[in-house]
Amino acid sequence: QKYNDGKWHTVEFGRNQKTGKISVDGGAVKEGTSPGPTQSLNLRKPFFVGGINPDLSSNDKVKKHLQGVLGSFEGCMRNMKQNYETFGQPNATQKVSSCVANLERGTFFNDQGGYITLYDKYYVGLDFAFNLDIRPRNLSGVILAIYDPAEKGDYIFLQLVDGKVVATADNGQGEVKTEYTPREENALCDGEWHSISVNKAKNVLLLTVDGNNAPAGTGAVGSSEINTNDPMYIGGVPDFTRTGILTDRNFSGCIRNFEIRRGKGELYKAQYLSSGDITGDVTLNKCPRN
Repeated sequence: QKYNDGKWHTVEFGRNQKTGKISVDGGAVKEGTSPGPTQSLNLRKPFFVGGINPDLSSNDKVKKHLQGVLGSFEGCMRNMKQNYETFGQPNATQKVSSCVANLERGTFFNDQGGYITLYDKYYVGLDFAFNLDIRPRNLSGVILAIYDPAEKGDYIFLQLVDGKVVATADNGQGEVKTEYTPREENALCDGEWHSISVNKAKNVLLLTVDGNNAPAGTGAVGSSEINTNDPMYIGGVPDFTRTGILTDRNFSGCIRNFEIRRGKGELYKAQYLSSGDITGDVTLNKCPRN
């Protein structure tokens, strides 16, 4: 069952000695039991709500307990209680703002320009695929970029160029390109969400927009591996002069549901933009509806 339906949901959870319980919207109670003889929890402040301190994200024990989910909660919370007593005001907040009725889930990239560095070092390799939804406000802009800053270094880009969606990749043996052209130039700037899928399978580059497949891009035989060990940028880049970048604008609008598949046969994994570093005017976890 999904809960990202724009409605409020009530979650109750707790523990009694070794037994933990959780219930959503008054439904069936799910239980679990911790291993070992320990029946109490020895906890120290501070308590984190909605995410964790970035300084703890590299802690092995934290990673183990959170099962690798280190991104912040994206959405709204209200009426928080502990032992039926309302929480007081937080001692500190980071990248948190009020919930507003005319907002929805996603990350908003303002017209003034901004981008997110999601990874400092990212290796694309032989097979690399990703999906995301966009709701652009401009016909041109860089959506995703991973590139070696050296002029002839490897890269992969996803861009809006005059209303077209363009995916390109190069590992030093020539650029591979696939392009989706909508029936009307401004079709993607209609205020609706549009889904994009990019799949790099060795020397083939595939692009799908709203279920429509663009002509595949095919590179030279043997031009399979993109050897990057460089930042992954979402929504823009720090330098537009790099070969392969076809616009001089950052993306303007909203992005959500970004997920990556690292290798052929692997599962897609959700990516949390809130875990990245922001440059410029970017609003996390909320998008204006129009």
